[in-house]
Amino acid sequence: MFKIKTNMSVFILILIFFSFGCIDPLNTVSSTGSGIKLDSFAFNPTSIDDNMKTTVSLVLKNTGTFDAEDVNVIFFGLNDEEWNITDSTGITGVSLDVPVKFTKIRAENKEENIPLQKKKISLILENTKELEKDLIYTYNIVARICYTYQTASTIKVETISEDEFLILNEQNKFRQYPVTSETTDGPFHITVISKQPQIVFTNGQISLKLKIANIGGGTSILENNCADILNPSGNVNTLVSKINKVTFDSADCYLEDTLDPDIYLKKGKSKEIDVLCDVNTKTKKESTLKITIDYDYYFDSNEINVKVRGK
Repeated sequence: MFKIKTNMSVFILILIFFSFGCIDPLNTVSSTGSGIKLDSFAFNPTSIDDNMKTTVSLVLKNTGTFDAEDVNVIFFGLNDEEWNITDSTGITGVSLDVPVKFTKIRAENKEENIPLQKKKISLILENTKELEKDLIYTYNIVARICYTYQTASTIKVETISEDEFLILNEQNKFRQYPVTSETTDGPFHITVISKQPQIVFTNGQISLKLKIANIGGGTSILENNCADILNPSGNVNTLVSKINKVTFDSADCYLEDTLDPDIYLKKGKSKEIDVLCDVNTKTKKESTLKITIDYDYYFDSNEINVKVRGK
């Protein structure tokens, strides 16, 4: 029996529809991203009588570059009405009806000798629902994890003036080559499509084409909205409008086509964007540009089936 309140069920169906959608085979990327990963998730045992107990264990680790902030975990398929928590490890005052929260899960930092951090949740559960004798109830349980993260890219690009370009082009010496960039490890990856050298406009700007890819295997949502994904409430349209979005942020560059800093990007897909960047030069020079995308990110575990037999 998969018991969730009616309004919750509606929201979950909506979230599944908008999170996964139809994947375009011509615009997909592999799920190889970093960030918060589910190291393990298990129930032991998965088949019990209604007077027995089972243990749920979940371990998270941060494999990305940045510390993960406001990490939340909720177990869909479990609730306080039907299950009693008799003991817990790693958390206190826990309820099955609200998310378990960790303020931060640190990333590895070799320079500062900080190891990759793991967080563990361990609960001993007892089913309290009155069950008919020899009737088997199946609980389909999924863990959803949501956290706040960012991806940053440092771009080094050579620039030349329009006059320099005209001279090189006239001499058939104008050649372009890939732009150098470094992107932090996380659920998203940023690639520079444009080549260098870039021709500087008269206003001291250059135009770059970037590709942002969701490679983490999960779904983004606008920053500070994990609570709505884990325990949906309020207006459905408002919630849906926040899903599959990241916020573009840079002191050097801004989106060329729109003043809206939010970029729509579905799970497993990539998107090309055009940005204008201030390089404050009209001559040959190497400029360093820094951009970030900010977001909340969530993903679901595989479903675990726990069977309870009435005694």
